[in-house]
Amino acid sequence: MSGTLLAGFVLLPWLGVWMTTVAAALANLAVARSCSSPDRGRRRRGLGDSLAAITASVAPLELRAGLVAFGVVSAVAMIYEEVWQRALQLVIGSSVYAFAILLASFLLGLAIGAAVYSYRTARQPGQAANLAIAQLLVALSAGAGALALDDLPAAFLVVLRAIPVAPAPALAAQSAIAACVVLVPRSSRG
Repeated sequence: MSGTLLAGFVLLPWLGVWMTTVAAALANLAVARSCSSPDRGRRRRGLGDSLAAITASVAPLELRAGLVAFGVVSAVAMIYEEVWQRALQLVIGSSVYAFAILLASFLLGLAIGAAVYSYRTARQPGQAANLAIAQLLVALSAGAGALALDDLPAAFLVVLRAIPVAPAPALAAQSAIAACVVLVPRSSRG
């Protein structure tokens, strides 16, 4: 999330598209280098052993069903992101700032949802039930958000009239509106 905001609000305006892309590529190279350290093999074997133990304890049909569910949930998340981007363009615009706000809200929601989900699974280990509850919460909150989409431009105008005319308060208002639409369903996801 911080990388999204850094790119949208600092790097792109300051360095431009080409240099921001180069900076991102260099960051990826640094991460790749840190992952290929000499003791990485020992850690990877430990992770592989853990994954093997987990997959051995799950029936093949359940494992396949889980992978399909993961794929469907991920595809639906991308559909939500696209729908929200198009709906929020009327309110927050289509600038690099607006996209950074939307994507940061999306990523923050994923982080909050993952924290809530891991907290819940630590106390109630039934993965299928936890996933079902998370998806039900996403559907309900996204449905409620969809009902409010038509009213967002009017709500944003009300907010704009109540704040000082300056870029920072306007960006804060745009962020709040994006968070209302995006953050709750993504946080429910887990």
